[in-house]
Amino acid sequence: MQHWGAGIRSLSALATPIARQTIFLWGIDMVSNLLDFIYHFYLGRTLSPGDFAAIQTANSALLIVLTAFGVLQPAVARFTAEEDSQGATDQSAGIFRQFFAFALIMGLVLGTVLWILREPVSDALNIPILVVAASSAVILFSLQRPVVLGVFQGLQRFIAFGLLRGIQALSRLIAGIVLISLGWGLFGATVALPLGQAALIICGLALLGRGVWKRKQIAEEHSLAAGLRLSLAALIAYAAFMSLLNIDLVWVNRSFEPGIAAEYATAVLLRRSLILFPGAVLVVAYPRIIKRIESRLLPDPILWKASAAIAGAIILVTFLYVLYGDRIIDLTFGVQYRQAVDLILPMAVGVLGFSLGSLWLNLYLATRPLPFVTFMAAVAGFQAVLFANYHARVDQIILIYSLTGWLVFAIGLAFYHFWLRPGLSREFAAIGGRFDKSS
Repeated sequence: MQHWGAGIRSLSALATPIARQTIFLWGIDMVSNLLDFIYHFYLGRTLSPGDFAAIQTANSALLIVLTAFGVLQPAVARFTAEEDSQGATDQSAGIFRQFFAFALIMGLVLGTVLWILREPVSDALNIPILVVAASSAVILFSLQRPVVLGVFQGLQRFIAFGLLRGIQALSRLIAGIVLISLGWGLFGATVALPLGQAALIICGLALLGRGVWKRKQIAEEHSLAAGLRLSLAALIAYAAFMSLLNIDLVWVNRSFEPGIAAEYATAVLLRRSLILFPGAVLVVAYPRIIKRIESRLLPDPILWKASAAIAGAIILVTFLYVLYGDRIIDLTFGVQYRQAVDLILPMAVGVLGFSLGSLWLNLYLATRPLPFVTFMAAVAGFQAVLFANYHARVDQIILIYSLTGWLVFAIGLAFYHFWLRPGLSREFAAIGGRFDKSS
C-alpha cells in the first residue's frame, strides 16, 4: 500500500498548472484537428468532384497566406510575455492595440486587393470567381487572428488559447453544414472559412475585455517596427515552406479534369494527417533546442531523437494507409475517391522529406536564420519552375514534390554539418562552454 501511496503522490506532483495546461492544450488541439478533418470529409461527400477540387485548391492557396501572416503571433507573444513578466500590464495592452490596428489595416488592404484581382486569380487557380471573392474575407481576418492568439500565448493563458482554436474549428464546421444544407454549395463552404475566423476573434476580444482598449504608453523597444523585424525571417521561411507543401494541388487543378483533381485533393488531405504528430514533436523540440544552445551545448541529441520520432510516426501512419487506405477513404470521402489511395505512398515519401526539413527550419529560426531562409525561398522558386515545365502527368507532379522535400532536408543537414555546428562549437569553445554532443 505504501508503494501505491507513493505512486499516487508522484502522479499528483506531476499535476502542476503547467502540466494541466499542456495536457488540455494538446487535447483541444487534437479535437480541433478532428473537427477540421470532419469538415473536409463532409465537403467530400456533399460537393461535386469539381467543386471539391476547387475548395481544396483554394484552401491550399490560403494555407500559404495564413501561415505567412501567422508570423505576427510569435512577435506579439514574445513582447507580451516580456512585459507581463515585469508586471507591465499597461504595456501589454498597448502592444496588443498597436499590432491589432496594424493587422486590421493590412487585412482590409490585402482583402480589397484580392477582391479587385478576383478575376485573374480565379483564372490562375482555375476556381470559380465567387470562391476568390469569399476568400478576400479570409485574408481580412488572417492577420488579426495571430495577434489575438499571440496575446493569450504571451500571457500563458493556454486554456483560453486552446478553446479559441476549438471555437474556430467548430464554428467553421457548423457554418459549412448549415450553408451547404441551405443550398449554397461551394460558395457556402468557402464562406464558412472566414466565419470560423471571425468567431475566434470575437470570442478572443471578449475574453480580453475592455481594458486592452484603454490608451496607454507603448514601450519603445517593443514597437511595431521591432516586431516586424523579428517576424521578417519567419515570414519568408513560412511562406516558402507552405508554398513547397501546397502548391502542387494548384497545378493539378489547373492541368487535369475535375475527377482527377478531386482524387488528388483527397490524397493531399490525407497526407496532411501525416504531419500532425511531427508538428507536435517540433513544438516540443523548439524550446529544448534554444535551451541547449543557451547552455552552450550542441543540440545534436534533440535533433536525432526528433528526427527518429518524426520518421517513425510518418512511416507508421503511411503503413496504415497502405493497408487500410481504401477503407478509410470509403468511410470518409466516399468510394468515388478510392483511387486516391494509390497516390498516398509516393506522396508520403515527399512528406517525410519536408517533415525532417522542417526540423532544420526550426533549428535555424532559433539560431541563425538568414542563409537557410534564403535557400528556402530559392527552392520554392525552383519547385515552381519545375511545375511550370513538367505537369503533363500526375506522377511528374508527385515526383517534383518529393524531390524538393528531400532537397530541403539535404541542404538543411549539410548547412548544419558544415556551417552551423562548427560555428557553434567555435563559439562555445571561445566562451568556455561544453560542446560535446553527448552532454
